[in-house]
Amino acid sequence: MKEKYRDGNDDISVQKVMRSRKAAGPLYQWAESQIKYSSIYNSIQPLREEVEQLEKEAAVASEKKETLESEVAQLESSIANYKAEYATLIRDVEALKREMETVTTKVDRAESLMKSLSQESERWSKSSEGFQDILRNLVGDGLQMAAFLTYSGFFTFNTRLSLLHQWRNALDLLGIEFREDLSMVESLSKASERLEWQSQGLPSDSLSLENGVILDRCVRFPLIIDPSGHAIDVSREYPFATTCCQLLIISTTQPLLSHGWSPLLYSSS
Repeated sequence: MKEKYRDGNDDISVQKVMRSRKAAGPLYQWAESQIKYSSIYNSIQPLREEVEQLEKEAAVASEKKETLESEVAQLESSIANYKAEYATLIRDVEALKREMETVTTKVDRAESLMKSLSQESERWSKSSEGFQDILRNLVGDGLQMAAFLTYSGFFTFNTRLSLLHQWRNALDLLGIEFREDLSMVESLSKASERLEWQSQGLPSDSLSLENGVILDRCVRFPLIIDPSGHAIDVSREYPFATTCCQLLIISTTQPLLSHGWSPLLYSSS
């Protein structure tokens, strides 16, 4: 209607219609307003449709956004869990490293201990063999030491060696085993005791050490003839076992030494 009657016809207006016919003026206004409304409606309708389409797309986009936000939240939660698990694994790895170091140290110690025990086992085997040898020779060695403590104190060093040789011959005849290398001093005294005696003035020669062993082990000889004076000094400083008896010490003169006498012990019986 607009294209047929209104467009291109500038002579038509409300005033002209009112002058031609007064009743047609309002009708013309109504028709003109309807045409304008129709024109505006026709021009707005695509926009409305576009708005509706955009709203639909916005709704879809909003759903996608919510879905993506949910996925992002899940991913962030997963990342946080992975971080926590990673931290836990790192702590576990560090703990395993420390435990591995501890185990390695224990293994090294165990290997060292096994090596030491192996050496100790060899030593024990040798000690066991030595112990068996000691048991086998116990009677003969005991007889030698008992005879030495009982009879040797009276005699000189050479005479003592001769007596020891005779005793060993007698043991051979009787079939009693003994140690050929038996040392009376080492068997009847400790190294610490011998060092103590020497620190108190006892000479370190074999004869003096044997006399010290006799004094320390035997209680039947309270009389000491001491040409050198060593026995007096040592007996005053070191408490020999003979202190349970009344000890009498006689210092001899130089002429006694010229006759070959050595420090010796006399039985009081």
